[in-house]
Amino acid sequence: MVPPVLLAMVLSSLFTMYINTPEYSSNASAGLAGAYQVYSTTDDGDTSNAELLGKGLLNALVIVCAIAAMTFVMVACFYFNCNKFLTCYLLLSCFVLYGVMGAQVWGVAIDKYALNVDAITYVGVCVNFACLGIVSMFVNSPDITPPSFSQFYAVVAAVLLSWQLSHFESWTGWALLVMLGAYDLCAVLTPCGPLKALVNLMQAKERRGENGDLPGLLYEAKVP
Repeated sequence: MVPPVLLAMVLSSLFTMYINTPEYSSNASAGLAGAYQVYSTTDDGDTSNAELLGKGLLNALVIVCAIAAMTFVMVACFYFNCNKFLTCYLLLSCFVLYGVMGAQVWGVAIDKYALNVDAITYVGVCVNFACLGIVSMFVNSPDITPPSFSQFYAVVAAVLLSWQLSHFESWTGWALLVMLGAYDLCAVLTPCGPLKALVNLMQAKERRGENGDLPGLLYEAKVP
């Protein structure tokens, strides 16, 4: 059996290479730059690589800081038992991830390979795919969502996010990749990391006999 992490990496590379068009790539890159980047890192020939690298690092730093802030907000919500808010937020996030991003990927594939798909089928498949993704993340019953089913949708989530992030400008994309890796390590391993704090809160609630489970994508496995 192929490890899920390896499968996600291979599929992410294949999707990025073969499910893309120059028109969509250009539009997506411009959209991401306008929404998330502080500085443009397009090589116009007059900007040095060092300057482009610096701008890319600053763009990545802003994005990672925003992610860190959102994570701390989620930790605060869990600390104050705002589980209904967290559940609604994660339900919406899952639907956007699987429904909207999945629809974008499928739309590009239809456009590139001239697939014969009508609008009703397109919308129906996207909605059902998103609903099944939500079920895979929020229903913790082996009879309904076996581990292979949940792993499949976890791999799909990684592929969709990787495909979307691949449309960042090159300097920003590579800088973001490095900074996200560093942030993940800090968030999990350092005492002040938000994910470390989340695990500590979960364990503390379980020791008090309270429900320490986290909804949806926030945390999936039980902490020993």
